[in-house]
Amino acid sequence: SKSDLMKLAAALSNFDEVKSGNQLLVDHLAFELLIAFAIAVSSIICGIEVDTDLGAAGVGLAYFFSSVWVLEAGLKIYSYGPKRYLQKDTFDFFLCVLSVVDVWIVPS
Repeated sequence: SKSDLMKLAAALSNFDEVKSGNQLLVDHLAFELLIAFAIAVSSIICGIEVDTDLGAAGVGLAYFFSSVWVLEAGLKIYSYGPKRYLQKDTFDFFLCVLSVVDVWIVPS
């Protein structure tokens, strides 16, 4: 019906506003600090795992941090678009893919 089309048109017209709001999220200092904190904690856990088997907790943490990297990449791809994201964060994307392969595809 015409009212359904009007609602769809209104929703699509707001898409750019939502996307720019999301871009503000990934560019926000708090988002960057949260990701930096996750990287630091993940690195510390990797260091601990050299000497100590964390068992199921270690596996769970690996899945958690891999999911964080995928979420970060997804938000940035959505915000910047794939081309700009890959130009800006090629190394991050490469590490994210390695994490997914290591944790989700070829788990040890």
